[in-house]
Amino acid sequence: QIPAHQKREDIFTESYAYFSSFSTSWLQHAKQYVDAMMSRFTFNSKSLVVEIASNDGYLLQYFKNQDVP
Repeated sequence: QIPAHQKREDIFTESYAYFSSFSTSWLQHAKQYVDAMMSRFTFNSKSLVVEIASNDGYLLQYFKNQDVP
């Protein structure tokens, strides 16, 4: 974490190279996590899942695939 607020433009420049969705092993973990959460909390199309501090929204795609907004 950084101690002071930074402008988005100062952090996410053209040279910012990391995107969670580029890691196949991390995506596999995310899908397994969503499958476990679907079972544990019985999310459905009336639920709402919010991903906080996401890099590129990689986790939400697996909820969306199961019709969870």
